[in-house]
Amino acid sequence: MGQAIIKRLVNSDRSIEIVRLTPRPPRHLSAKLGNRVVDLYYLKNYNTVFDADCLFSCFGTTVK
Repeated sequence: MGQAIIKRLVNSDRSIEIVRLTPRPPRHLSAKLGNRVVDLYYLKNYNTVFDADCLFSCFGTTVK
């Protein structure tokens, strides 16, 4: 689900900047897509990254 949302946001003319919070560095970035490696158990320590117009939460696990 998260990858589908990221793809739509990257392709949207309405999105200027997308910042993804992840527990480890990503494999792919783009001009619009940034990444912050964070400790997901301590999100309160990263409150400045939540200063945004719109937020999406896609916490979960990938089923393989």
